[in-house]
Amino acid sequence: MMPQQFYALADPLPEAMCLVTREGQITAANVAMTEMLGKSRQTLTGARLDSLLADPDGQQAKVSAYLQNCLRNRSLMPGAIRWLKDDGQILACQCEGTMVPPAPESSTPQVLLRCTPREATNSRFTLLNDELESLRRSHHEVMDQRAQLESIIEERTGELMEKAQMLERSNRELDQFAYVTSHDLKAPLRAISNLSQWIEEDIGEQLSDESRQQMALLRSRVQRMDALIQGILEYSRVGRVAEETGSVDVATLLDEVIDSIDPPPGFTINVAVDMPVIETQRVRLQQVFANLIGNAIKYRERDDGRIEVTVEDDVQGRTSTQNTRSAHGAGSVAGAMSDGFYRFTISDDGPGIAPEYHEKIFGIFQTLQSRDRVESTGVGLTLVKKIVEDQGGEITLNSSLGEGAMFQFTWPKVIKPG
Repeated sequence: MMPQQFYALADPLPEAMCLVTREGQITAANVAMTEMLGKSRQTLTGARLDSLLADPDGQQAKVSAYLQNCLRNRSLMPGAIRWLKDDGQILACQCEGTMVPPAPESSTPQVLLRCTPREATNSRFTLLNDELESLRRSHHEVMDQRAQLESIIEERTGELMEKAQMLERSNRELDQFAYVTSHDLKAPLRAISNLSQWIEEDIGEQLSDESRQQMALLRSRVQRMDALIQGILEYSRVGRVAEETGSVDVATLLDEVIDSIDPPPGFTINVAVDMPVIETQRVRLQQVFANLIGNAIKYRERDDGRIEVTVEDDVQGRTSTQNTRSAHGAGSVAGAMSDGFYRFTISDDGPGIAPEYHEKIFGIFQTLQSRDRVESTGVGLTLVKKIVEDQGGEITLNSSLGEGAMFQFTWPKVIKPG
C-alpha cells in the first residue's frame, strides 16, 4: 500500500494506525496516531517502532518477532504496547497487526498496526479493514492472472520456437533442393551445348549456313535456360538466406557494376558525386544496380545513349546536389543524411515503356520484346523488386513510349535487423 492510499483511507478514522516495515520502520501514520502520541507525522514517518516505546531497551527483538508473525499469518495478530508520549507520559495500548499487500512498485509487504488505548478496547477495525480485505483479494487475483499470463506466454514461446525450427529446417531443405535441382538441370544443358559444338566441328564444311545458324540458336537457347535457372535460384534465396553486411561505398560499387557490364563505346553513364557510404548487403545492392543499368543498355535502339544515376534523401524530401561525374572519375563523397531511406534514380534516354506495361515488367518471366530479338530471362526486374521490398523499400517506374525511362528505388540507410 502506498502512503497516499493509507492516508486517504485511514485519516478519516478515529483509530490510531500506522504502516510498519518488516524491519520495524514506520512509513506512514494517520492523524489519530499523531494526536494520540502527541508527535507530528514528520516525526513518526521514518522512525523505528522500538525507539518510541516506554522501555525501548531489549524491545527490538520482541518488536521484530511480532512483525514477522503479522506477515506470516493472514489473521489479525493481537499484542500489547507501551508508548512514550511526547509529554513524557506512558500510554498502554492493545494492538492488532495484519499484513497488507505490497505497493505496485515494491515486492515487500508491510504491517498495518492498529493501536487502541486500554480504556477503549471495544473499538474494532471498521472501513479500513474492509478495504484491506479488498486489496488483499485484488492482490491475489492479480497474482493468479499473472501466473496464467506467464503460462500462456511460455506456451506460445514454445510454439514459436518449434515453428522457427521447422522454418529453419524447411529453408535448409529448400536450399538443398534448389542447389541439387539447378545442378541436375545445368548438367544436361552443358552436355547439349558441348554436343552441338562437337557436331559442328566434326561435320565442318558439310554444314550449310542455315544449319550453322540453327546450331548457334540451339546454344543460345541453352545459355538462356542456364541464365533462367540461375535467376530462379537467386529469386528463391532473397529473404531466406542471410547475406553479409558491411560498409559499402555506393560510388565504388557503381564503378564495379559499370565495368562488369562493359557498356558500348558510345554510351555515357554519369553518376552523381554525392553517393553515400552505407552499412548494407553489398551483393543485393549490386544486383539491383546491375539489372537496372544493364536493362537500360540491353534495350537500347541505337549505338549511343545516356544513363544518369542520382541519389536523394527520402526522409527530408530534399534532393541532394545533383552534380555528376564520369563513371570512372574521382572518388565519391559520403552522404551524411538523417535516418530513413535513400532514393536512387536510374534514368535513360532509351525507347521508354508505355504506361500499360509498367506493372507487367515486374512480373516473373515477363519481357516486352521477343526473346529472339533481345536475349532475356524475364527474371531480372522481378528479382530487383523482391530484393528492394525485402529491404523495406519500394521501386517505381516513370516512363512513356519514346521518352526514356526513370526507375527509382528506396534503400534503407541502416540495414533492417535479421
